[in-house]
Amino acid sequence: HLSLRRQRQMCIRDRGRCNPEDVIELPRGMQAAYLQTFKRRFVQSELFHTQIQPLLALMLASPAPTPLAVLSGALGISVTDVRRRLGQLGSMVSIQSDQMARDPAWDTVRFAQSSLRSWLTSIDERSRQPVAGIFAIDAQDGIAPLASELLRVWDERSAAPVHSFVAHYVFGLLIQANDIAAQDRIALDVASHWEKRSLALAYPAAVHAAGWAAQVALRNDPAPQDLSRAAASHHLLGMVLRKRGDSPSALRELRAALALWERLATVAT
Repeated sequence: HLSLRRQRQMCIRDRGRCNPEDVIELPRGMQAAYLQTFKRRFVQSELFHTQIQPLLALMLASPAPTPLAVLSGALGISVTDVRRRLGQLGSMVSIQSDQMARDPAWDTVRFAQSSLRSWLTSIDERSRQPVAGIFAIDAQDGIAPLASELLRVWDERSAAPVHSFVAHYVFGLLIQANDIAAQDRIALDVASHWEKRSLALAYPAAVHAAGWAAQVALRNDPAPQDLSRAAASHHLLGMVLRKRGDSPSALRELRAALALWERLATVAT
């Protein structure tokens, strides 16, 4: 690792492009600078592990700048407390307002530099130990709580449109969290939400919903509501496939939907 003096010399050499007092502006690869900064900011390691590490794990797991409201729900603390914890990281993180939401709770936060993300999660090639030492974080630790919080917000949506972050990423994070039951439950609704907005986002959920529907069709005595939802799932995938230009596959799904609707009619009589 480079010494702090050497890092400052490099900053001077680089024509003032970086500020040696501001670690986020240092050239990439300055692991020692990050380590010194974290040691200075978090003298009490217990404070880091109980308050900051869970917050950073969620940010690392997030596929996009993360709304403060989501971090608040996942951590079980207020949005104000989230801001206070982020404040301890100084300029290493950046908070931006959400112009669409117009609600400060939905301001988003991201790492100011991707090199910090790498430093927190990397393994040293020689020692095979975390580069960040006691400050190292496993991004996988944040996936399950982040997915769970997005699912909670999705389930509690009302007539008002669900926030775009939740709608965009809830299904993908449930896949990463390997929560099959939750995927089964919301796949049709997610696909329906995106069918007329984005086929790219509708397609994975529609495929999953149709897979669940195929399992329902194999049951000896499925509940009528399951048959109805299964038929709707096949129909929706058929519509998505047709819009994607895959007519043969679309026809197959629409026929499967018709068969389930006919079966449902038989059960009803």
